[in-house]
Amino acid sequence: MDRKGNYYKLREGLFSEKESSGSPAENKPLNQ
Repeated sequence: MDRKGNYYKLREGLFSEKESSGSPAENKPLNQ
């Protein structure tokens, strides 16, 4: 039950995708 690990893994992937897109505003909600 590595929910945290999975969460961070998903977040990392999302951050990488958003970063390449150049949309820091869309990353803010993911940080909460």
